[in-house]
Amino acid sequence: MKKVLVISSIPILVLAGLFISSAIAAEKKEESHKETMEAMKRQQELIIQRLKMLETMSNTAFSPKSAAMISLGELRDKLGLELEDRIEIFEELLKQVKHLGVRNSIRMTLKDLYVETEQNDKAVELLEHMILENDEMLTIEEEYEAKRRTRSKSSKATMSR
Repeated sequence: MKKVLVISSIPILVLAGLFISSAIAAEKKEESHKETMEAMKRQQELIIQRLKMLETMSNTAFSPKSAAMISLGELRDKLGLELEDRIEIFEELLKQVKHLGVRNSIRMTLKDLYVETEQNDKAVELLEHMILENDEMLTIEEEYEAKRRTRSKSSKATMSR
C-alpha cells in the first residue's frame, strides 16, 4: 500500500514542481518586464530633460536680453579674472551698452565688484547714476504714454462726431 501512495504522489509532486517552475518563470518574466519598463521610463525622462535643456538654450540664444545676462554672469564669476580686470571690463561695457536693462545689470555687477574691493564711494556714485538714468527713462515713458492717451481720446472724439 505504501508503494501505491508513493507512486500516486509522484505525479502530484511533478505537477507541483512544474507549477512552481512555471510560477518562478512568470515571476522572472514580470520582473524583467518591470525592469524594461523602468529603463524605458528613465530613458523617456532623460529625453524630456534634454529637450527642456535644448528649449532653454534656444530661448537664451535667441533672446538678446537673456544672452546678455548670462554673458554678464560669466564675466563676473567664471573666467578666473582678477577683480580689477573685471572692474575694467564692466566699466568699458557700461560706456558702450545702450539698453537700459543691460546697463542696470552692469551697474549692479560693478557695484558688487566695487564693494568687494572696498571702493564704496564708486559704488555709491554708480547707484546714484543708475537712479537718475532710470528716473529719466520712466519720465520719458510716462510723458509718451500721456500723449498717446490724449491722442487716443481726441481721435475717438473725432470719430464719434
